[in-house]
Amino acid sequence: MVTRWLHGDPTSDVNILFNNAYLVYITSLAAKIAEVLGHASAAATYRADAVARAAAVNDKYYQPSSGAYIDLLQTHLVMPLASGVVPHERTDAAMAHLEAAIQKSGGHLDVGLTGNYFLSKLLTEGGRNDLMWTMASQKTFPSYGYFLAQGYTSWPEKWDVEPCCADKVSKMHGCYNAVGLWFVEGLAGISVDFSRAEYPIGVRAGVDTGNLTWASGTRAAPQGLVHSSWAVADVTASSRFEHNLSLPANAAARVLIPAASASDVLEGGKPLPADVSVLGAETVNKVHYVALGVAAGEHAFSSSWRLEAE
Repeated sequence: MVTRWLHGDPTSDVNILFNNAYLVYITSLAAKIAEVLGHASAAATYRADAVARAAAVNDKYYQPSSGAYIDLLQTHLVMPLASGVVPHERTDAAMAHLEAAIQKSGGHLDVGLTGNYFLSKLLTEGGRNDLMWTMASQKTFPSYGYFLAQGYTSWPEKWDVEPCCADKVSKMHGCYNAVGLWFVEGLAGISVDFSRAEYPIGVRAGVDTGNLTWASGTRAAPQGLVHSSWAVADVTASSRFEHNLSLPANAAARVLIPAASASDVLEGGKPLPADVSVLGAETVNKVHYVALGVAAGEHAFSSSWRLEAE
C-alpha cells in the first residue's frame, strides 16, 4: 500500500480499519496519561472506549479462516498489532503473517506514510531487529536505501522519486520517520519507559540484526544522557562481545547482555561486582541474555557470546 499521502478514499474499509485502529491506540494512550495524572474515572472511561472499539474492529474485519484483517498486506496487519486491537491469543499468529508479508515483498516497505511509523515502532519495541534490518538494508524501490541511491540525503515527499533533484516535490518532507527510533532503541538498544518503576531505562544490544557487528548511540533520559556502545569482537579474542555503557547520576537501568549464564558476564574483565544485580535470564528474538540491574556510572561489560553461536 505504498501511495502518495494525498491519495485514498476515507470511506473505504482499508481506511476505516486504519483509522479505528489508530483511535484505539490514542484512546489507550489517553487512558494511561489520565491514570498517571490521577484521573481514575477518566482513565476508566478511555480504557473502556478503547476495549469496545477494538472489539468492534475485530468483529467487522478479522477473518478467522485466514487470520487476516481485510487481507494479509503489511499495513492491515501492522495497525491491529501496533494499536492493541489483536487479542493476546492471536498475537503470535498475526506476527507470523506480518513476517511472511515482509518476506513476500522482498523486505520492501509496503505500509504507506503513516503505517511506516507504526511498523517501525511495532518491530522495534517487539525486539525484531532482524526484520527492521531486512527492510532498512534494501536499496531498490520502495526503501530507505532507494532514496540514497537516487542521491537524496533528505526525506523527499514520495517514495518513487527520480534522481535528485529533478522531481517537483518537497525535498525535505520528513514525518513519521520512525526508522530513527530503531537506530537508537533497536541498534544502540536504549529504551526509556517510566512504567517500569525500578528500572525505567532499558539497554539491549541489537545483536539480533543478523550481521551487524557494532553500534553506538546516545539517548536523552530525564536524568541525563545514556550512552551505549557495543561490538562483537573478532572470534580469536578472548572476549567476543563487549558493551560499554554510561548512565547519568540517579539513573538505574536493566541491561541485557548476550551470554549463556551470569558467570560468563564480566565487568572490566572481572566477575560482576556486588553493586550489579543479576535479575535473571531472558530470550529475545532467539538470543539468550542475562539481565542485570545497573546503577549510574561507567560500565564495561563483556561475555564470550559470539554471533555464530546463535
